[in-house]
Amino acid sequence: MENHMVFHRDFWYGYTMSRRKTTKDSIRNLQYSNGSYLVSLPMSLVRRLKWKERQKVIVQALGRSKIVISDWKPRSSKNPVS
Repeated sequence: MENHMVFHRDFWYGYTMSRRKTTKDSIRNLQYSNGSYLVSLPMSLVRRLKWKERQKVIVQALGRSKIVISDWKPRSSKNPVS
């Protein structure tokens, strides 16, 4: 059996925590871990795009203040792009 801890989203160490109420689900925090920056995506967006865990995506800068994340599609061997 694995050694792990489970916390309910509203209960932690005997204290109830209020959930952050916001109308903007798209606001996320930038996190740093093991030499990489991470941003979590809203679950509703991932479901709408029908993306799966470990799916390959392309990350591109758009100007100085925007990032575009798109689905990665392998190149077809019949139509190589130069």
